[in-house]
Amino acid sequence: KKDDKTLKESVVWFYRDVTNQIIWPMVIDGNTTTWSPVNIDKAKIMGVEIKVDFEPVSFWGISAQYNLLYTEGRNPDTGDAYTLGGKTTDMTLRIKTFLKLPFKTTLGFNAEYFDVKTKELKPFFLASGRVSQELNKNLSIHIQVENIFDNQEYMVVKGYPMPGRMFSAGAKVVF
Repeated sequence: KKDDKTLKESVVWFYRDVTNQIIWPMVIDGNTTTWSPVNIDKAKIMGVEIKVDFEPVSFWGISAQYNLLYTEGRNPDTGDAYTLGGKTTDMTLRIKTFLKLPFKTTLGFNAEYFDVKTKELKPFFLASGRVSQELNKNLSIHIQVENIFDNQEYMVVKGYPMPGRMFSAGAKVVF
């Protein structure tokens, strides 16, 4: 028998068969980037999301999430598929963990693997970390580092490398 407070899991499957979908793809022409509406005559979008959260003690937990997305569609004007290569399969794996320390301080770490199954884009791995401090019930502050290992070779859009390591800080105020 499992304890619902310790282990939670979910599986979501979805399917959409769409007619006349409007998308806003990025168009790159030299140094100019624009977004223009494109009508998609037919689109089929299917995917699954699987998530498991495990929190065996009140001060530590870990979660894993796997997403798989399959997309296929056609442009009514050109007959060309609107996705890269006509059909795409995107896969994401995320692992997150946190550790609650004394004085209402929390450490967090995320690791993510992305794989868009196209020849144009390579799979990539990213890691990030966060430290947050609750100052009172209405105010907390945090510092965060994205892309800890300074991966400067990954792209979400072909030809546009994403930024390397980034630092940020913020506050959360509850009224």
